[in-house]
Amino acid sequence: MPMEEEIGDHLRKGKTPKELIQMGYSKSTVYKVYRRFYEGEVRETYSSWEIKCKFDQERYQPVQRGNVEFTLKNTSTSDLYVYRVGIQPEWMKEREWYALPARILLHPLEEKKFTISFEIPDLPFGEYRVSFGVEGQYLYPLKSEQSIQWSEPVYIHIKMPRCDTMVFISHSVKDMHLIRQLRKDLDNNGVDVVLGKYVEEPGSLLYEKFERLIRESDFFLGIFTGNSIQSKWVLYETEYAFKIGKPMFLLVEKEIEPSVQSDLEYILFRMDEPVENIIERIIKGISEIKPRLTKTKQPGGPNIGEILIPALAAGLIGFLGGLFIRSIIRKGGG
Repeated sequence: MPMEEEIGDHLRKGKTPKELIQMGYSKSTVYKVYRRFYEGEVRETYSSWEIKCKFDQERYQPVQRGNVEFTLKNTSTSDLYVYRVGIQPEWMKEREWYALPARILLHPLEEKKFTISFEIPDLPFGEYRVSFGVEGQYLYPLKSEQSIQWSEPVYIHIKMPRCDTMVFISHSVKDMHLIRQLRKDLDNNGVDVVLGKYVEEPGSLLYEKFERLIRESDFFLGIFTGNSIQSKWVLYETEYAFKIGKPMFLLVEKEIEPSVQSDLEYILFRMDEPVENIIERIIKGISEIKPRLTKTKQPGGPNIGEILIPALAAGLIGFLGGLFIRSIIRKGGG
């Protein structure tokens, strides 16, 4: 099921946007679906003008200054006198905003460009809502009182810069509560995550899609739990990644460790463990391995053991063969 349909299904079952964000869905996607889901109900009415904006960065850091350039267009049939324009980021109080004096008259369909600077406080990583505001009044032929009206929000990303690293995660769909959190926190740390579940290719064969996504990724991350050891796709993806020499990490749920019979290293985790702890180990591993890697997109690349062995001391898995996975599957009863 595509992510937006999945979110809509949760909303129909009574989940709130806040609960869905806590489940690991991105804030911007949740509210996009939420607005569409309730579009037939009474909601805030937005004004007869439109904003086209461009932020000066894709991602920002906490305690940083940013700039946004935007064009205000009067889409009404009346003249619009603009006193001030500005933005209100989510972290500001309700009546606070970054405002610029304008004092201009916009005729119907006329537009004007503005640039506003803003300060980002020391915030946790994540997505933050930003609304654009216009203080003004409509004149001839339809006169209105002076007021401030707000646009529908856009979202800016307070996250680490992208590190040009893409990770394919092999997992069970029954563990999505964990996988979504891993995806969210890896993205916050600048790592692009590929989940085959959310890559839509109607008419494609599943195994061909998964193989291509693994080839195009820099790393393969296998999540082995009581659910995933019974998944034929986790086994298939892992064996394919090994076959083409893809750098690999393996996370093994502590509860199934007694079923593991191997001298190979892996990272243990618990389902009730803070996701931040798991992310810290993954990020550390990537930073240790990446300088030693020659990126391989096709089969026949460097031997995976030669690439990973120097980094085992960093807590990564030296996943050197498919026998280990088959051992888990056999012992796990899948």
